[in-house]
Parts: sequence; C-alpha cells; structure tokens
Amino acid sequence: MLVSLRIISLALFFTALINVFAFAESSRVENMLALMQKNMRELSYQGSVIYSQGRHMESIKIHHDFEKGVQFERLEYLSGAPRVIIRRGDKVFFINSKVGVINLTKPLPLRSFARDYHAELGLTHARYQLKLAGNSRVAGRPVQLLTLRAKDTHRFGFRLALDQQTGLLLRSLMVDHEGNI
Repeated sequence: MLVSLRIISLALFFTALINVFAFAESSRVENMLALMQKNMRELSYQGSVIYSQGRHMESIKIHHDFEKGVQFERLEYLSGAPRVIIRRGDKVFFINSKVGVINLTKPLPLRSFARDYHAELGLTHARYQLKLAGNSRVAGRPVQLLTLRAKDTHRFGFRLALDQQTGLLLRSLMVDHEGNI
C-alpha cells in the first residue's frame, strides 16, 4: 500500500511538472509572437516575399520603415502586371500601370503585410497549442521555429520561423489539423 501511494505521488508530481514546463514554453512562444508583431511594425527592413495560396503564387518586394511613430511600407509585386501598394501611416495608395495612382480609403486592412496572429486568430491556450520546434536557417539567417497547433479541427495551425536576432517573421506556413501544408 505504501509503495503504491509513493508511485501515485510520483506520477502526480511528474504530471504537474510536465504541465508547468508546457505552460512556460507556451508563455515563451506568446512572448516571441508579441515581439514579432512589435518588431514588424517598429523596425526598418526590406526583402522579398513569396506568397502562395493554392496554385497562385506572387513574388513581392517589401520595404518597411518606421520613423517618428509612423509606418511606411512599399509592396512591389514582381510577378504579373506591375503594381505597387504604398502605405504611410493610415494612408494607402495603389499604383497600377493601367489606371495610375488610386487612393485607397477602405479596401485594404491598414496593417502590415504580416499577420497579427494574436488578434486575428485569438491565440489562447484554449484554442492553440504553442510550441518551440527547434532551430533552423531561413534566407541565410538563424531562426527559431514555432508550431501553433489548433486544438480543434475547425482552425488551421501554423509553422513559423522567426529571425533569432530581430524576431522578424521569415517564414509562415498554414497547416491543417494533421500538420499538412
């Protein structure tokens, strides 16, 4: 009887310990996502993005600056018809070779090209399992890999790669409940 109580006590202790580590890891991932969102708004950077949805793929050149509390973003589409989207603060302009410059008053969400995973997806411990998934390299830079796994089958999950030095998002893959892209 005494041996079985000790075994049960040890099992409960290790279960609690595992839950503490899982919560700490999830909190660390949430902090990394919050830093990513902040840095996507407040750092200056430039690069290229390949956006793919189904069979449609776009190459986009991005230039982002943050000066005196105002974001400036220039998205130049490198495939298909030449077009550019420029955003300075709350003002958004679309430039197209056929129609010229259009001042967009409502049509685009006034946010950076990067998703706000917290706001859009309601990232909570109840809806997603947030995990560190190791280290790798993307675009020649060391990255921290994160897995955002939906706890139900009604949501998509994500595999993210954040630059280890800047916290910027370098890769985002949407996955189904089984982890398929």
